Amino acid sequence: PPGAIVLELDTMRLPNDQRVKTYCLVQALPEPEYAVLDNNKHIHSTLIDQYHQQNWVGCKELIRQLKGQWNCELDSFYDVLLERITDYEQTELPADWDGSMPIAQ
Repeated sequence: PPGAIVLELDTMRLPNDQRVKTYCLVQALPEPEYAVLDNNKHIHSTLIDQYHQQNWVGCKELIRQLKGQWNCELDSFYDVLLERITDYEQTELPADWDGSMPIAQ
């Protein structure tokens, strides 16, 4: 749809080890959010990059900046990501961790 914004969310790892990226579609933003749209898209993209690089402190700050944006449509995603980060901070991830979430069969 015209004016819709597509944002990368996550990467899923299928049982056959294939990686599939997931996205969301934000269709209706409040007028004031259009003034910061490019900046918010940049912050969101940086968040996804920092997540894959395991920069948990940076991720938490970026999530703090993004909560309430996108007409609050992504707040539940940011909450889930924050929960994962909290778990990952207390876990030694494998050297080959790539940020993908395994999907059970």
